[in-house]
Amino acid sequence: EKKLLDIENSWKGNTIEEMIASMMTDDQRKGTNLERNVYLLNLYMFGGVGHLQANYEKLFALGYGGIKKQVIEKMEALDLSMPDNLKKREFYQAELVVLDAASAYLRRYAALAREMAQKVKQSPWKAELLKIADNCEWVSENPPRTFHEALQLLFMATTILLIETNGHSVSLGRFDQYMHPFYRRDIETGAATRESIQELIEILYVKQLWWTKLRDRMTVIPNSGRGMGGDALTVGGVDKDGNDATNDLTYMCLDAHAHTRIGTPWLAVRWHEKTPRELKVKTANVIRIGTGQPKIFNDQAAIPASLRAGRTIEDSRNYHVVGCVEIDAGGKEYGWHDASYISIAKVYELAINNGQCIGCGSHCMRWDKCGGIGKRLGPETGSLADFTSFEQVLDSYDKQMKYWTDQMVAGIEIMDIVHQRMKPLPFLSVLTDDCTERGIDVTAGGAAYNFTGPQAVGVGTVADGMAAVKQLVFEEKRVSGRELLDACENNWNGYEPLYALVNSDKVHHYGNDDEYADGLARFAADTYCKHVENRPNARGGKYLPGVYSVSANVALGLVQWASPDGRKALEPVSDCVGAVHTHRGSHDTCGPTAMVKSVAKLDHVRAGNGT
Repeated sequence: EKKLLDIENSWKGNTIEEMIASMMTDDQRKGTNLERNVYLLNLYMFGGVGHLQANYEKLFALGYGGIKKQVIEKMEALDLSMPDNLKKREFYQAELVVLDAASAYLRRYAALAREMAQKVKQSPWKAELLKIADNCEWVSENPPRTFHEALQLLFMATTILLIETNGHSVSLGRFDQYMHPFYRRDIETGAATRESIQELIEILYVKQLWWTKLRDRMTVIPNSGRGMGGDALTVGGVDKDGNDATNDLTYMCLDAHAHTRIGTPWLAVRWHEKTPRELKVKTANVIRIGTGQPKIFNDQAAIPASLRAGRTIEDSRNYHVVGCVEIDAGGKEYGWHDASYISIAKVYELAINNGQCIGCGSHCMRWDKCGGIGKRLGPETGSLADFTSFEQVLDSYDKQMKYWTDQMVAGIEIMDIVHQRMKPLPFLSVLTDDCTERGIDVTAGGAAYNFTGPQAVGVGTVADGMAAVKQLVFEEKRVSGRELLDACENNWNGYEPLYALVNSDKVHHYGNDDEYADGLARFAADTYCKHVENRPNARGGKYLPGVYSVSANVALGLVQWASPDGRKALEPVSDCVGAVHTHRGSHDTCGPTAMVKSVAKLDHVRAGNGT
């Protein structure tokens, strides 16, 4: 216990969180998870970035030994009279250290497997242990020759990435594509059968449950748990030439989930206009099992979104899914997906209350240091009590959004710079294109693509809140702006008829294929995207907006008072791009087809970090 306490004390004043907090201004700090929770920075303030896929094809082609030779060649070619090259030499030395460590890691497992085999009498388990030992020994330096060897190397390399990055959503990418050459070769040579490879895939899924992560309390709350999470595996889609890429492994990965029925990996299936009907049926049947998997991605939206972000056509066609819904050029990108979650529902609240929290001073779920209690949190942009037109509401929302995205981006950039200074990632750099070629760590901008992807949360809450204001205050004049604000201030107590009306189908609601409300949802999301997209980041890349919440809508709802969409205080804001659900009931009442049509009206191509 004393040793642990000594270790804890040595970290005081030296953590990433403390460095980030020390660099923030009061304006930046007041809106973060450190105070009033307009936007959350907790994921990368308290942990690593993750949200990536390594270049497994490079690893399989060269092995650790071949990659070491490349690094040594790059280091020996440096002109050390050039100051920048001294930094590059240190970077290459770090890469060699982690490559040697990765090889040693595999050799230790080989030795352990042999030691365990010696204690087992002749049995299938003894043979399996010896096979594991042979696999680990070989791939400790050499490229894999079989499906089993490739799988062993894949799992161990990903484990190292998880240890080094301390991030989640370290994903396996297009497994059915990069593993297919090994599958085909083993089947053709008789080295393995389809059944034996099916078993290996299912064992991989089970082994992924072993990956876990201890998180801080302030990350567990908005992110619903302590598990690793986000270890996505993508199948289907098109190849780099645009042709259907479905193969045997595509179906086998789906079968593996149907057989194991566990939460890992987070399975994603890419669909396009030429996806085989058999794959569509297989996907639907697996979804029917009821585990919530797989998720389906539309190539006809994802590929244009990737192109819009600046990736090449080949890399866009070869996209894979990271974590939840993020598009990524696997092995070439450091995307900083989920860099922040901003509550656009909170931004709308500030927009209709002159920059002050509704319920300010009456209740706060944070603490007495909150920058908002008794004060104005955002800029003065007018109040619904004084607005004379709905256009003023939209203008105020736009101004508040500009202010809060400015603060959010400043906070993210501080985090990015601190990660560069304190947390270089040489092993990930080895397996990310252009880092070794350029002699630059992945955290410092060495990757081919460098994006930052913060997410907007609460689009449905904003849409329905705007619809209520537009319809009831300015068009039908059934209630004044002051009365609607008072109803929210009082958490709808004493305003029960108005509460019932706002939550009824007599008011336009997003999610019902109703252009009145759906158009407002699009405005809410587009305004966010407009103020985020294409901003420069600290790694020489740019920002890509996303519109989804995971489970952050619950945490962000806990720090927001009642809102004009019919929410009561502390209820979750709307989930991802879904409709509003309050204690009174769900606002989408016209069925799933209408919901899909409403969602389709959002600009998913513009929200290039995912929806």
